Amino acid sequence: MAGTAAALAGELNVALAKGAEDGSATLSRWMAPMVETIHEPPLPSDGTFDREVLERHRVSERAMFLRVIPDFPESSTASSPDDSTVVVESRWSGTLPDGRPLSATVRAVYSVSQGEVVAVRAAIDPELIATLRAALAEAGLDASLPACDRANGETSREAFS
Repeated sequence: MAGTAAALAGELNVALAKGAEDGSATLSRWMAPMVETIHEPPLPSDGTFDREVLERHRVSERAMFLRVIPDFPESSTASSPDDSTVVVESRWSGTLPDGRPLSATVRAVYSVSQGEVVAVRAAIDPELIATLRAALAEAGLDASLPACDRANGETSREAFS
C-alpha cells in the first residue's frame, strides 16, 4: 500500500465511523511487514514485530476487553499533522467488573514512511494499564504481547493460535 499520512488518516476516519474492527482492518493494510511499537511509559512488549503478530494481538486484546467490559464503546478519530504522522485519539469508556466506570483517552502516533506505517507510539496512563491488567487478570486473561523473535516475527508461545 503506497500513500500519504493524510490519505491514511482519511481512510481511518471513514473506517472508524463504521467501528473499531473496520478501523483495525484499515490500519492493518497500511502496516509495513515489521512495525516498531513504543509505549509511553515503556512496556516490556516494546520492540519491532511482524504486522501479523500485531494484528492478532490487537484482535485478541479487544476481545478480552469486551469480555470484561461488555459495554466498552470506543470512539476514535484520526488526523495527520504532517506528511509522515497520523495521530489517533481513542476514547474508551465502560463499566469495570467491580462496577467502577472506565473513562480514558489513548493517543497513538503512527509514523508513515514510503506509504507504510513503520512505527506506533502509544501514550497510555500507567493507572489505566494497571486497572485494565487487574480486570483482565481477575477474569483469568492475559493481554500481554508475547515475546517475539525480531528476526522473523514468530511468536515464542502460541498465545494467538
